[in-house]
Amino acid sequence: MIDGIEIGDRIRTCQNEVFKAILRGETCILRLTDPGHRSLESIEEEVKLLRNLGSDTEIAAKPVTFPSGKFVESTKYEGKLYGAALFSFIEGTSADIASFALASNFGALLAKLHTALSELNGSYDLPEMHNSSGEKQLIHGDFNRTNVITRQGSFRIIDFENACYSTCEYELANSIYMTLFDARHKPVALLDSRFINGFLEGYTRDKCVDLEAVRSEIDRRVSILGGWIDDLSSAPLSISSASASWKIELNDFFHEYQGGAYEEILSDISSSNRALTDTRGVRTPVRTGAFGSKGYEFKTKFDANHRH
Repeated sequence: MIDGIEIGDRIRTCQNEVFKAILRGETCILRLTDPGHRSLESIEEEVKLLRNLGSDTEIAAKPVTFPSGKFVESTKYEGKLYGAALFSFIEGTSADIASFALASNFGALLAKLHTALSELNGSYDLPEMHNSSGEKQLIHGDFNRTNVITRQGSFRIIDFENACYSTCEYELANSIYMTLFDARHKPVALLDSRFINGFLEGYTRDKCVDLEAVRSEIDRRVSILGGWIDDLSSAPLSISSASASWKIELNDFFHEYQGGAYEEILSDISSSNRALTDTRGVRTPVRTGAFGSKGYEFKTKFDANHRH
C-alpha cells in the first residue's frame, strides 16, 4: 500500500517497476521510476504532455492524480525511493501487426499521433535527438506493438517516457527496427516487405515521409545498438542490465543486419520516395498500389490539390 493505493500484480520490471493498482475503487497503472534513471522533473514533463494530448484526443492513456492531488510524487516502495506516476488502465492486448492490413492500421495510428503531437500548444522540456537531421517535432520515442493496446477495434498508446523531439522519419525507422528484432523470435509480424509496405502505407495516407531518410535512420539505429553492445556502460538500462542470453540475441541481430540479412526486406523503402513536392513546393503523401511478387509495391500518385 502506498498512500491509499493498493498495489497489485507487477506487470513489468527493468527501467521502471510497473504494477496494476487500485485507487478510489478504480484499476490504474502505477509506474515507479528509479531517480537515477529519470528525474521527477522529466516525469512531470511527460505527464504534462499526456494531459495536454488527452484534452484533445482519446489516443493515449491518461495520467491519474494521487490522493494528494499531484500527478507525480516521490515515494518509497520496499525501502527504495522512486518517482511515481499513475495512469489510466487500458483493457486489451498488444497490437496485432501480423498482416498487411493490421500493419497499415499500425502505421495510420502513428501518423494520427504525430499529427496530434505537432498540434499541441506550449513547450516541453524533453530531450532532442541532435543526431537526426530534418524537421523535428514531438514524437513518442518507443512506438512498438507492446506500447499499443487494442480492444474491439479501438487503440490506446501507452508509455511515453521516451518522448522527445526528433524527426518523424526517426520514429518510423525505430519502429521498423524494433519489429525486425522482435520478429526474429516471436510471430508478431510478417518478416517480409508486406509489413514494411503496410506500415508505411498506413502512415502516408495523410502524412509525408522521406523514405530515404527512414532507410538511413534504420541503419543508424542498428549502428547505435552495435555501439551499446561494444560498450555496455553507454547503453540504456534495458540493455546493460539484460540477461546474457538477451545480449546474445541483440548481438546476433546486429551481425545479421550488418551482414545483409534484412536487405531484401528493406529494399522497397529506398526504391520509392513518397515525399514528393508539387509545383508550390508542398510535400504530398502518396498512396500504394498493386500487389507484387514481394508484397505490396509502392506506386506513386501525384495530388496537386493536397494540402499538408
